[in-house]
Amino acid sequence: MTVDHMCKVRRCVNPLHLRIMSNVANARGGGGLHKQKPVPTDKKCARGHVVLSYPSGALHCRECAQEWARRKRFRQSLSKSGVGLAS
Repeated sequence: MTVDHMCKVRRCVNPLHLRIMSNVANARGGGGLHKQKPVPTDKKCARGHVVLSYPSGALHCRECAQEWARRKRFRQSLSKSGVGLAS
C-alpha cells in the first residue's frame, strides 16, 4: 500500500488530499488531475494560438510548448552528434 496525493502536490499533508492505494493502482495512475483534459480559453498567446486552462489552474499554449520541445530535441541531437550551432 502507498499514500496517493490526490492534489498531486507531494509536500501536501492535508488528510483530505491523501488516500491509501495499492502500489499497482497508484502506478497505473489511480485517478487525479492527469485524467482531466485541458479546456480552451478565450485568451491567445503572443503568437495568436489558443491558450488552454489545465485542471491544476495553469494556462499554457500547447502549440508553442510543442514547438519549443521540437527545437530542444533538435538542439540535443546536434550536441550529441558533436555538431555545434553557429551563433
